[in-house]
Amino acid sequence: MIVLVDCDGVLADFVGGVLRLARQYRGIEANDADVTGWDHGTAIGWPGWQRVVEFETAECRFCESLAPYPGAWAFVRDLEQIVGPGRVLACTTPMSADWCSQRALWLDRVIGIPLDRQIQCRRKDLVSGLLIDDGIHNLAYRDDGDAFCIARPWNVKSPTVLPRGGYAEALEYVRNMKESQV
Repeated sequence: MIVLVDCDGVLADFVGGVLRLARQYRGIEANDADVTGWDHGTAIGWPGWQRVVEFETAECRFCESLAPYPGAWAFVRDLEQIVGPGRVLACTTPMSADWCSQRALWLDRVIGIPLDRQIQCRRKDLVSGLLIDDGIHNLAYRDDGDAFCIARPWNVKSPTVLPRGGYAEALEYVRNMKESQV
């Protein structure tokens, strides 16, 4: 059994980084609960946010500066205990060449997933394994049993019905899937 773990929104607090930039660049005070959709900027009243994130990534190493979610490191270690260390891979979407290199360093240094266990691609639907992600668009086309949604405010209103919850529920789901394969 291979488990694929998304980075932003699952391990790294991408939205927290965007909200920090919204305060810094526009004086917008918002929190995670205010980000109720995939277009984070529209949700908080900042339509040009992507350009600032691109600039900050290229010039200031934005991606490397993101905080891990509390418990992210332990979550990956717990997954490794269930399925084996070489069977937990990070599967993340690159935004740019700068993003790819920063994301690779972050995953290795902060979470302990080395480069040889990282997949950076835009088409996660083409990668085999059980995907744990916060992006409904990445989970919607997977086979039954191959997807778990980490619940976040921006994916609550999703029309797609998937198993969802926090780290504890994801671990239980993986345990159950592993046991059903035996």
